[in-house]
Amino acid sequence: LQSRSIPAFGGTLLVGTNRATSVRVMTTLGGAQGVGGAGSARVTLLYPLSLAVGLDVYAQFAVSDPLAPQGWALSEGLRYRVCR
Repeated sequence: LQSRSIPAFGGTLLVGTNRATSVRVMTTLGGAQGVGGAGSARVTLLYPLSLAVGLDVYAQFAVSDPLAPQGWALSEGLRYRVCR
């Protein structure tokens, strides 16, 4: 029962141990079509600061991309700690 990284979709998928804290956000990226790395999106997650201070947050983005290996582009993993 620990986090892992596994090969998937031509990249590396990060797998956590607690699905209760997982969030799936569906959005459309802005940026020039057909230009690798040109897409972007802003995602705002609301969480009470009093409950979040000291919380480690992990994120990874998977983007459906017909030109990427196996149709998916995966970001690097991100970890940050919420501070006051």
